[in-house]
Amino acid sequence: MAKRFLFVVAVAAVALGNVASAQTPAYPPAGYSPLLFDPADTKYVFRLNSAPWICRGDTFCKPVKIEGVADKDLPQATMEALGFAGPRYFLSYKQTNFEKGKPVVLSCLEERCGKLDATVGDAHTLGTFQVKQGDRTVTRTALLRQVEARNGRAQLLWCADSGCSELPLTRDAELYLSHMDNGRSEGRSMAWLRDKSGAVFSCAQPEDGVSDQLTCEKSKIVLSDFPAAAAPPAAPAAAAPVASDADRAALASSIDRAIVAGDFANADRLLADAARRYAGNAAWPPLQQKLAKARADRDAQVRLAEARRLIAEARRFAQVGDFPHAEEMLQDADKQVPGFAETAKARNEIAAMRTARDQRYRERYQYYAAIDQAFAAERLWDIERLLAEYAQRFNQDDEYRSRAGRLAQLRADATWQARINQARSFIATARQATDRGDFAEAERQLVLADRAAPGFPEINQARVDLSRRRIAAERQQDGIRLILAAIDAAFQRKQYDEAERAIEDGRRRYGSYDGWTDLQRRSASARQGNDRQASELRTQNARTLELVTAARRSTTQGDFAAADRSLTQAQAISATMPEIAIARAELERAKADRARQDAEIRVLAASADAALARKQYADAERLIADGKKAYPSYAGWAELSRRLADARRATPALKGNAPMPAQPAATTPPPAAATPAPAPAPATVAAPPVAPQLARLVAVARDAIKRSDFAAAEKAVADAEKLDAKAASVVEVRAELKSAQDKSKAPPAPPPPAPAAAPPQPPATRN
Repeated sequence: MAKRFLFVVAVAAVALGNVASAQTPAYPPAGYSPLLFDPADTKYVFRLNSAPWICRGDTFCKPVKIEGVADKDLPQATMEALGFAGPRYFLSYKQTNFEKGKPVVLSCLEERCGKLDATVGDAHTLGTFQVKQGDRTVTRTALLRQVEARNGRAQLLWCADSGCSELPLTRDAELYLSHMDNGRSEGRSMAWLRDKSGAVFSCAQPEDGVSDQLTCEKSKIVLSDFPAAAAPPAAPAAAAPVASDADRAALASSIDRAIVAGDFANADRLLADAARRYAGNAAWPPLQQKLAKARADRDAQVRLAEARRLIAEARRFAQVGDFPHAEEMLQDADKQVPGFAETAKARNEIAAMRTARDQRYRERYQYYAAIDQAFAAERLWDIERLLAEYAQRFNQDDEYRSRAGRLAQLRADATWQARINQARSFIATARQATDRGDFAEAERQLVLADRAAPGFPEINQARVDLSRRRIAAERQQDGIRLILAAIDAAFQRKQYDEAERAIEDGRRRYGSYDGWTDLQRRSASARQGNDRQASELRTQNARTLELVTAARRSTTQGDFAAADRSLTQAQAISATMPEIAIARAELERAKADRARQDAEIRVLAASADAALARKQYADAERLIADGKKAYPSYAGWAELSRRLADARRATPALKGNAPMPAQPAATTPPPAAATPAPAPAPATVAAPPVAPQLARLVAVARDAIKRSDFAAAEKAVADAEKLDAKAASVVEVRAELKSAQDKSKAPPAPPPPAPAAAPPQPPATRN
């Protein structure tokens, strides 16, 4: 019985094995064809039975949906991968029921795809490139597209996750290029293109894996023409049209006008038309030379403007003490305009600022006050810098070790670590806003990060990256402004074909600008005889520019509320004007700079206050002078100067610093910390937390004295004396309170007679 059972089990196992092997699916499955794979983003796109799919590493696969395309049409479509940039990927799509069967470029996020723009034409990928942004590496894709509406005119596109922009090679000249191949050469990823004339271009990043651009250079290689195809019988030649001198003069005038207006693409097109229609005419070479010179002058002006923007950014970084990143900005300016005198001048001025800052604090007590103020503001990286300076000047004494230990405790605290993580989250959000061109939001996020972890070095690096992107965006806005000026001039001349050509050129070069659709609508209205909209547009633009100028002026003067009002009004009039976004980002940056400067001012004022408390009048005067020079807009210097003058009047015999009794006072903390007795040890451990509280109570007392609220001042002084009655600042503020109380009691009798009694008094003293 047992043998029979085993025999049945064996037969069943063999049968089941045969069935399983018969049902094993083929791999890869039938109808599979790959499209692209992004290992960094774990993005895998392929076709299965002609339908496109996307799979993510952490989720299930989803069918790709294309806007405006029915699912039933997808299997009949021709699709090719064009590359990816961050979360976005690009496909070439062609199907008879879509865009009249013309090939289009699709821009996709996850499983949703839509047309990149309204342009149709064959597209080829030139490769996917890595770009370094600070400590991050992002991806870019380069595309070559033949624009069908322009008889195959080439477009070289550089695509990021925020969209694609046309590169200068095809943007500024009319070229007809074909893709040859991609590969590695000279240690860089390269793509090779062939011009209509046979010239070969090599395209690569200036710095492989780092630069956020693709540059193309004409190589020495020139290829012969393509093999000629069998041509149909030639049609009888048509009689050449007779050209008049008036036509040539009009064409030359149009070319000259385009050059003067800076519309170089149109000038190129008109010159090509002129050379074809009036070959050999002597009028064209001078115009070609004028165009080349104008283009070179424009390029020099652009580089000069960018260098000046970088210099301005360097000064802003230096103003808040970020000298390493200021030097980075100056190095970028050197690349734009080598040997620029303004760059050298800025470098010398920033070096002087750095030297003045390094020599600002010279005594122990000044460092104590500055470090304790930084503790109160929770600026741990400033504390680290000040402690390093202190150790270099005075060695690592007990005061140094006490504050360094407190710094280490704060950094190890779980609450502080949570704030660091929160700051990193804000920085990540700021970088996302930067990538999509929302620079004002990026600045706001960095301000939040600075509040979470003041002085965090990663915030400064993000600011540097943001500055570079904003400067690049300003360069793009300059190009948009030139096109808008050309469009407005065409409207005024009622040359609507010219205006629409400029609009289309602007859309092709700067597709991210939102105003092209509105301009097309206004052009259509003007063609119908209603030029009221075009006139309104000029008026609106003029008013908007006035408001933006006023906002920038208010930002420079520090009136941020007025600047915000002006920009809000400008936004209501013309929301798409590029200058508004740039001015808004400048405003947010100025607010952030003001907050960072305030922290520097508080530290410097605390050191000056400590010098006054120790009767180190020469030091106090020097610190106040340094503060006025570095931060002239701060109103508190006048109050400190008044207190210094009062203190000098109270001690007329003391001309400079107090004699060295004050020096031991500055060095008393180390002996107290060094005493081996068990009692002082706990006191030294508890001392660090007391310092900020003591400084706060002294500040409260002085504010109360200023407004003659002696009851509040007495309470604050009494609380300070409970913490440390022998502290120099406490003794000083007690004397200030007593003096103020005496003055408040004495005035009733003396003030009226004082002016009258003053003249007769001198003779009495002489007798």
